[in-house]
Amino acid sequence: SVTSIKLKFKNINRLTIGDAGINIECKNDDCKKAGGWIKIKSKNFSDLKVNTKYSFRLQAKNSESQLTAFSDWLELFTLAQQLKILM
Repeated sequence: SVTSIKLKFKNINRLTIGDAGINIECKNDDCKKAGGWIKIKSKNFSDLKVNTKYSFRLQAKNSESQLTAFSDWLELFTLAQQLKILM
């Protein structure tokens, strides 16, 4: 079974101007390819394993291509698979 994690970003403006963007890095092998630079305020990582810890970190770039340092790693868990109880 698989699941997803959605990252949403608040208080971020002007992503559509120049080179501005958010770089998302995922430490886990099954979501590394889905990361990278985005110019929108959310990112969905899908087809992830259930009951698994995923680690993400972010970096911002303004419209003049100035980069911030990467954030600390943010650790999130996907939900566990629901059990079906038969009686």
